Amino acid sequence: MEMMEWNERVSEMSKEDELKAEKEVVQKEIDVIMKELGKQFADKSLDGVRANITRLSYLYSLRTSINKKLEDLMGM
Repeated sequence: MEMMEWNERVSEMSKEDELKAEKEVVQKEIDVIMKELGKQFADKSLDGVRANITRLSYLYSLRTSINKKLEDLMGM
């Protein structure tokens, strides 16, 4: 999924259950990329490492955005 589309979709979410579900999807994607990074470092695939670190940065930002929305919904 395009990153901008994913971000837009999250920004339109307003229900706690859908935000929690999306957070799980984001976390699973982070976990997959972390495993890939381990392999890429072992293979010295620097282009792959660079691409995945960029993607991780975006996913961490997206997860933070989801957490913020959840906090706002819960009145924290």
